[in-house]
Amino acid sequence: GGGGGGGGEVVRAVTNDRMRDHAGLGARRFEGRRARDDALPAREFFRWAAHHVVHFDFSHAVAPDRETPSVQLTEPPPYVRASHAASHAAGRAWHFPAAAPPPASRALGGFTS
Repeated sequence: GGGGGGGGEVVRAVTNDRMRDHAGLGARRFEGRRARDDALPAREFFRWAAHHVVHFDFSHAVAPDRETPSVQLTEPPPYVRASHAASHAAGRAWHFPAAAPPPASRALGGFTS
């Protein structure tokens, strides 16, 4: 599914952070300085991020003599470009993506702060 919210809604995080520094933390919740045992392993964290992170870019920097910049959002691809193994009744099969899909992006109009 696409959301993770249980009700069919799509959950996204808008960031350009590659989240490499989050790999050791996963989705741990901290109580004081002690990490709880319900941490999301790094592999599953990056799998979640590959499906839910939307990246952004601005057309140009904000400047008094320029028009308001537009924002372009790039949605995650419909599938993750990674090989994976699947177990079937006939045995184990490997799946490899054949080509990268074009990024789904949309431009937003100017914004104000």
